[in-house]
Formats: sequence, C-alpha cells, structure tokens
Amino acid sequence: MQTAQACVRTAADRHPKTIRLPEAQDGEPIRQSWRQLVNIGYAHDGLIGSVQEQLRRAQKEIGFTYLRFHGIFDDDMHIYQENEDGSPWFNFCLCGSAV
Repeated sequence: MQTAQACVRTAADRHPKTIRLPEAQDGEPIRQSWRQLVNIGYAHDGLIGSVQEQLRRAQKEIGFTYLRFHGIFDDDMHIYQENEDGSPWFNFCLCGSAV
C-alpha cells in the first residue's frame, strides 16, 4: 500500500506532526480552484491605476476568474461618514469601484 505523507504544524504546535494517509486506488484529481484566484490585498489597493494595470496584464496572461481582497469597509474606503450633527451617512462609490 502506498501512502501520502504531509508534515503539519499549527500555531499551537511546537513540533511538526507527520500524517500518513493511504492513497486511494480509484481517486479523483484535486480540483485546483485556487489557481483561478488572485489576491490583491486591501480593497483600496484595487483602486490604484498601476494595480489595475497589473491585474489587466495578469488577466491576459493567466486568465484568473476570481479576485480577492479585504478591507472593503476600512476607513480609507470612506463608506461610513458622519454629518456635523453626528448622524451617519454612507457612501458606496469607492466600494462599487473596487467590486
């Protein structure tokens, strides 16, 4: 019997653990969906012209399907603001541009 082996370490572990699993005889190939994903970091970074240019080039060269970012509600996206009287108002213009 053949086995697959992986070395696993979590944040709580001080020592890596080796895991051995028997390989399936009639398995299916792993869908490599992560190859369709590009991560740009913060949402605001996606609004920068040079980053947009790099994304267009990457799209042509590798053809990604999904774009991932975080910080869509960060302060630099200017979604939540307050009037002089303290009442909130929302502006989703930059949010719409990032998406």
